Formats: sequence, C-alpha cells, structure tokens
Amino acid sequence: MARSVYTYNAKVRSGNTASKRKKTGRKTARKKSGLIDTIKKAVVSFVTIIVLISLFLLYNWQYTSVNSQLIAIRKLEKEVNALNRHNENIKIEIKKLTHVNRVSKIAREKLGLQPPEISPVVFYVDAREFDKAKQKDRVE
Repeated sequence: MARSVYTYNAKVRSGNTASKRKKTGRKTARKKSGLIDTIKKAVVSFVTIIVLISLFLLYNWQYTSVNSQLIAIRKLEKEVNALNRHNENIKIEIKKLTHVNRVSKIAREKLGLQPPEISPVVFYVDAREFDKAKQKDRVE
C-alpha cells in the first residue's frame, strides 16, 4: 500500500470518511507511541529510583555493620587490656607470696620448723686422681 501524503485537493470531499480515518488512525498511532514512550520513561524512572534506594540501603547496612563490628572490637580490646592488667597483678602477688623470706617466716612461726643445722661437708680429693679424671674428660 502506498503512503498517502496529506494533500487536499478540491476533489476530496470534506465528508470523506476514509481520509478522516487515515488522519484519525495516524493521530491515534501518534498518541499510542507517545503513551508508550511516556510509560517507558516512567518505568525507567521507577527502576532507577528503586536501584538508587537499594544502593542507599546497602550502603547504610554496610556502614552500620562495620560500625557495630568496630564497637565490638573496641570492647574486646578493653577486655583484653583489663585481663592483662589482672594477670600482671596476679604475677606480682605470686612473687610476693613465694618470696623466700615470707616462706621461711611462715615455716618458723606457723609450722614450728627450724632451719637445718648441718655442718659444712669437706671433700678431700687426691690431686693425681683429679688430673686423671680431667684427662679422661678431655679425650671423650
């Protein structure tokens, strides 16, 4: 079918329904394509807004997650520091309680123990035997 050009000559009656239909059909087609374009733009805008909102929510979720993890890390670091200080205090307490003077004082006062009275032991070694033992140690 050949395309018709909008030319109006005198032969065409104003009451010609076929030409009116063509005009109306083209206007309807234009209206439909305009409506479709408007719908497409609205859908694209809607999808864009949904994507932007999703990205915003994702960013906020990540920020909140990281922030809460940092708070938990700080709390654990404080707890570790407190436990280390407590551990050092316990080590100092152990050193105080196991000091020789304290142990001997408790042994004498509470347990009634006395230090041993041993006379010094003297060993006599023959110089020749000592030299022989030295030689054996060097060889081995």
